[in-house]
Amino acid sequence: MDLIQGSRTPMGFLDPLGAGLIAPAAGGEKAVRPPWRHPIPSDVVLERGFITVRADLPGIPGENIEVVVTPRYIEILGWPPEPASPAGFVISERQHDVVRRTLRLPEEVMAGRSVARLSGGVLEVRIPRPPLSSGWAENEREA
Repeated sequence: MDLIQGSRTPMGFLDPLGAGLIAPAAGGEKAVRPPWRHPIPSDVVLERGFITVRADLPGIPGENIEVVVTPRYIEILGWPPEPASPAGFVISERQHDVVRRTLRLPEEVMAGRSVARLSGGVLEVRIPRPPLSSGWAENEREA
């Protein structure tokens, strides 16, 4: 599943007035989704040759996740599927808002070679580090 959307810059999906996400609506009109409210708990780990970002996105399917990686930032956007018809709900407390997180990476990365996977509600994005910054030199390459 290709979750990486490297052709945009972070924040490129906002409407000009900052009201929220612009999404197509029925009839071709533009609907604005409500602004996000909840951060995505995340870890950024420096590893030999990679920076790994792990983000908790429980209940959000892969087709509802977008990841943008640039040389200095990663942006994660997710939206849960629409709940079943509210008819019959007695209590409905679970949030179904769009979630978004932008993280500044600790160093420049090779954004175009990033790989993402979703497993058990955890998104993992492995982003290659340039050889000189990743702590290994040509003569130290693993065999």
